[in-house]
This record gives sequence, C-alpha cells and structure tokens, in this order.
Amino acid sequence: MKNAAVLIAPGFEEGETMTIVDILRRCDIHCTIYGTSKEVEGAHHIVLKSDAPISYDVLENDMVILPGGYGQADAMRENEEVQHILKQMAKDNKYVCAMCASPIALEKAGLLENRRYTAYQGYDEKIKAGQYEKEAVVTDGHLVTAGGPACAYAFAYTLAELLGADSEPVKERMVYYNTFDAGKGD
Repeated sequence: MKNAAVLIAPGFEEGETMTIVDILRRCDIHCTIYGTSKEVEGAHHIVLKSDAPISYDVLENDMVILPGGYGQADAMRENEEVQHILKQMAKDNKYVCAMCASPIALEKAGLLENRRYTAYQGYDEKIKAGQYEKEAVVTDGHLVTAGGPACAYAFAYTLAELLGADSEPVKERMVYYNTFDAGKGD
C-alpha cells in the first residue's frame, strides 16, 4: 500500500484538506495528517486533529501534500523542516504536491524552476519561478499542483491515481461524474 502525508498548519483550507484525506482513504491509500500541533485550527475556524507532528518521518511516505490556505502556505514556506522535507522528497523522486496558495512553499524550496504548475488565482503574479498554467490540476513529473478549493476533488483523484489506486469505484460511489459534469464519455 502506498502512503501519503498531508501537512497542515494554522490557516489551512479545511475543505481542501478534508477532501484530499477523505478521497485518498476511500481509495485505500494510507494517508497521515501531520500537523504543526496536535490540534490545528483552519482558515474558517474548524479544528482538525493531526495524526502525528510534522517531522522527518514524512520522508517515509510516497507523497507529500500541502493543502492551501493563506496561513498554511506562509507557514509551509517559512518552516525550515518542511522546506527540507520538500527538497528531499523531490530529490528522492517522490511526489510533491500543493494546491491553492501553497505552491509558494514549493517555489521557496526551488521546486518550480523550469516546471509547469498552477495555483490559486493571482499567485501566477506572486510566484516568479516556473511556468504557470491556468488549469484545475497540473502534473509535471512528480510535481502536482492544483488551483483553488473547487479543484480539490480533481486534485485528490489525480493523487490517488498517481499512487496506483483505481479511483473509478470511488468516483461512482461519490456521484462525481453527475455532480461535476465530468462525464466519462457516453
């Protein structure tokens, strides 16, 4: 079974975080929430319990994921341990993933140089490295990025599939195609 690590700090985007964790777990991906503390308050005052503290144990995972949120993105950009984790995961050819505002943390780690990415609207002007693409999800090798909160489902399913999961049964059970008009091609 593949393992994914979701890192959270105060100000994380709750909808993105819970969608990612929920879909990965439904797809039988072992997904651990690593937090800056045992209980972390999100951008909209929802408190989430982390499974473990952020540490170098994250490196044992096949994928690291940074949900968005302004406070979250700033914390991940400024946290030296997180920056080391991101760089090491990339060096080890593991998946490094971020959405919404969090690609700024990838930029600081030097992971967007000569890479394609997407992010929350307006971040194409804040992020100077890489090539911004206005897409819901952009995959460039082992680097995966996504836009704002509405992209969380597409992002989570992409991550599950990259880790080898068959997401189709989960999409069917969650009525994904009907809800998002993401038709399978009748």
